[in-house]
Amino acid sequence: MTTIVLHETDAAAAGVAASESRRAHRAFNIASSVAIGAASALFFALEFLDGTLFGHTFSDAFYDIQARRLLSGHLSMPKAALGVEAFRHGTSWYMYFGPVPALLRLPVAPFDTHFPGAVTQVYMTAAFATTLFFTCRLLWRCRCLVRGDEATFGRAEAWATACFVFTVGAGSTLLFLANNEWVYHEAVLWGVAFAIGALDFVIAAATETSARNLRWATVLGLAAILSRGSVGMAPSLALLALGGASLLPRLGAAFGLDLGPGAARRTARLLTAGALPIVVYAAVNVAKFGSPFSLPNSSQFYSLVNPQRQAVLRANGGSLFGARFIPTNLVQYLRPDALRLSRLFPYITFPPTANVFSGLKYDGIEPTSSIPASMPALTLLALVGVV
Repeated sequence: MTTIVLHETDAAAAGVAASESRRAHRAFNIASSVAIGAASALFFALEFLDGTLFGHTFSDAFYDIQARRLLSGHLSMPKAALGVEAFRHGTSWYMYFGPVPALLRLPVAPFDTHFPGAVTQVYMTAAFATTLFFTCRLLWRCRCLVRGDEATFGRAEAWATACFVFTVGAGSTLLFLANNEWVYHEAVLWGVAFAIGALDFVIAAATETSARNLRWATVLGLAAILSRGSVGMAPSLALLALGGASLLPRLGAAFGLDLGPGAARRTARLLTAGALPIVVYAAVNVAKFGSPFSLPNSSQFYSLVNPQRQAVLRANGGSLFGARFIPTNLVQYLRPDALRLSRLFPYITFPPTANVFSGLKYDGIEPTSSIPASMPALTLLALVGVV
């Protein structure tokens, strides 16, 4: 009889814990949904007030055109459509942006031939909302790691959650991307959205043994890197780091990995999941440019017709990138005073252009803010998180 009573007590306690977890998750979802809706409405409103919601800007139809080209079985694009952003490889022209945002347009591609760029604002807003959705998933997963999934979700935490999610949308460079519906902005938005989603499943794959988490981490990581390579590389590198750490017992334990039976198979899966998006990215790049990772800047149409670009390429060994540029960029991105007051609304503006170290020759230097100056709340939270 005593054993039965204990079992009934344990079952009752488990039921209460499960009910408490569901209530906490429901309250979290409500707070997150309010923040996502408010930030997305602000994002869309800025597009409308900017006057470009029903207008046309350079490059806003790039993905629409590529989607129609993909439907016809071609990866190349018309040179006239790309303008200065066209890259020549062989007898064809390509754009360097990844294909995923164009693939997302395939369902509407046959219907927007007369209105190029008409759906760009909708897709950018969708990417923005997707970013915040995956941010909420990642936030809940981190909460469960720190507090457990049975902790009560109180009013103070609800406000803190809503404010944090809203700040991610309205207090970061994501909101700046609403400035124009350019291909550059949409590529970053989708890259960030899928990268955050992939990182959520990377953490799940590290703490749980479900193959489903690893599959989703791979799929979303692939979508991220094929949206914007420089942004979407992070999930793949994280998976490779986990796979490498699992080869060393102490390091693997520090990463929270389960190194019990089947560890060798799990290591192989982590390494494969991390490498697959990079391999596919390289394959697409080879098909477009003949090189797995480098961009043929000398073959860009702008480089072929612009003497300034040609001089920059000669000065930098034929490339616009390199380790020599890191000091100038790093100082500008981290300086705390990278904003200026203005007499015009919203009374702040960009600082003067960055100071160039070592006399490097840049293709162009535009006024650029910094992480601490443009995202002070998130910077402070990041520092607290590191500690």
